Amino acid sequence: ETQQAYYDQTLRQQVAQTYFSVLVAKTSLKINTSDEHAGDSLVRLARQRLDEGTGDALSLNQALISKNNIAQNKALSQQLYDQGIENLKILLGSAPSTELVLGEAAAEDSLINGSLPVLGPDKNLDVYRQQITLADLQRKNQKSAAYPSLSATGYFGEQQFRNDFGMTFDNGAWSAYRYIGINLNVPIFTGLSNTYKYRSAIVQKDIAQLQFDNAAKQSGINDVLLLKNHHDYMELVRASAENFRLYDANVQLDKQKYEEGVITMDIYLKAFQDYLTAENTYMNNLSQLLSIKATVLSRL
Repeated sequence: ETQQAYYDQTLRQQVAQTYFSVLVAKTSLKINTSDEHAGDSLVRLARQRLDEGTGDALSLNQALISKNNIAQNKALSQQLYDQGIENLKILLGSAPSTELVLGEAAAEDSLINGSLPVLGPDKNLDVYRQQITLADLQRKNQKSAAYPSLSATGYFGEQQFRNDFGMTFDNGAWSAYRYIGINLNVPIFTGLSNTYKYRSAIVQKDIAQLQFDNAAKQSGINDVLLLKNHHDYMELVRASAENFRLYDANVQLDKQKYEEGVITMDIYLKAFQDYLTAENTYMNNLSQLLSIKATVLSRL
């Protein structure tokens, strides 16, 4: 039962982590669609300026490189989404032909501002506790083997005595027959063997206790680190999300400046690359935060 409880905890963690990874990939695909439009617009502007003689081939190549980077990010997000869906089928025991559709999208603001649920007990420790109990029972069982055993047997009934083979139910054919026996068994020749086995059982219990103590310490340290990581990644997600929005605003402003001839293509491309970098940073931090949240949810 303790093994089953720990397996359920591990399964919930894997399902939650996979589910959140699919949500992040879905959100990333939505952003990639907007990035594609921006990349296409960038290429059109660079080609138009080249045709007009106000731009150069280097700027066009840089714009095409940005467009290809967007295509790569989209393909990677799609691959992560497809892989997550198929992994969910495996974890949920669904048939290969089953179609899983996630209508939910990652609510970014709620994820950043949401509170962390209370971290429940680690079911893995119950397995170690049960091993201590089993080792103690084995010790008691081995100790009892060194004690003398006293047993009693008795019979109260009737029996038929004959000189030939046969049986009859005539009157007087059955005689009352009773006996009581007491048996005392003293383990003399097995005493040394029982002593060694008993000492071995004590050592096994001590080992089980030591394993539990180490597992409890490690679990406690991991729990503290988990909560600290959640706090740290919450701050990282907040900061990277704000940077992502700011870089998006800068791209829109630089686009207007470029169209008006205030800045060059190089400056506009640099702003767009910074935007893509900020997007990747934000999505990676969000993915790490949700992975930590999945571990906490598995311990509820």
